[in-house]
Amino acid sequence: MDLTNTRILISHTTIAQVMGSTIVTAQLASCLKRKGAEVLVFASTFEGSLKEMFERDDIPVITDEEADLDLYSFDYVWVNSQVLPFAFVRALDGFNAASEQEQEERLPNLPRFIFNHMGAMETVCDEYPYIPLLEESIASLEVYVSPEARDAMQPFYDETLNEGVPQTIFPNPAPSEFAFDRPVPAKGARSQSVLCVSGHMPAEVGEALELLREQGLSVHHIGPGLPLADGIVDNTSMGADPVAAGIQHRPRQDGSVLHALCHTGLRLRLSGRFRLFGCREHRARSLCELLGSRGREDDGQRDRRGAFGQL
Repeated sequence: MDLTNTRILISHTTIAQVMGSTIVTAQLASCLKRKGAEVLVFASTFEGSLKEMFERDDIPVITDEEADLDLYSFDYVWVNSQVLPFAFVRALDGFNAASEQEQEERLPNLPRFIFNHMGAMETVCDEYPYIPLLEESIASLEVYVSPEARDAMQPFYDETLNEGVPQTIFPNPAPSEFAFDRPVPAKGARSQSVLCVSGHMPAEVGEALELLREQGLSVHHIGPGLPLADGIVDNTSMGADPVAAGIQHRPRQDGSVLHALCHTGLRLRLSGRFRLFGCREHRARSLCELLGSRGREDDGQRDRRGAFGQL
């Protein structure tokens, strides 16, 4: 997939300490850049041990909430934790206030908004659709780390307004550099070590690891407090046999979550629900692009082909 001449903004809460969501953001940005896209990351902070992951691949990161960003210059906006730059909020508010004729003229140049939800834990409530009617109004696609996370979040949408928004699973796929050749174990050989990579390890997984220790296996856990990002990328130094990566905590069945605007680096000033004229057509057309069909083009200056769905 060639994303040459495609501009993509990825929003995130904070780039500082080691968090699974930040790892995914860095790996996604690097993958898109390798496919030819021009990628820009927006976050509230840019410091600490994970800063190196972005700098290593020359991924630009901006932290100015009032940055002068032109919404209409981007093809896609990948949104984590419902974070948007103020410039985008004002541009969308301006679209909402425009006449239907003006909206028709602007609509083909609006980017496709993809909202990513990387967990369903009650303690990480910014992963939920916590801003009422935001995704229902502007989303071209909603993606979730697992079917369980998707199901847990449905009660927090307006069912009628959100029924036309496509939803899919984006299970935090491992980068290609995680794959490496190693000898095939002899018949009957037993694993000697196991590596678990999880920032939110459920109790039952901890119990399973303890059982493995009791059976004589060497057990390693990479999680909160890891000082260097390289420790997550390179698991070969530990000589681990199986690797259990990205374990997600199961959501509670009642799907309850704190109804509060968590600190995500931004407090969005929304003056009302966006009534995107022709939004169903906009969503349907964007889904075709995501699945790899020919996308929209404007006066030959920017190629709108390519698909996140084939990453």
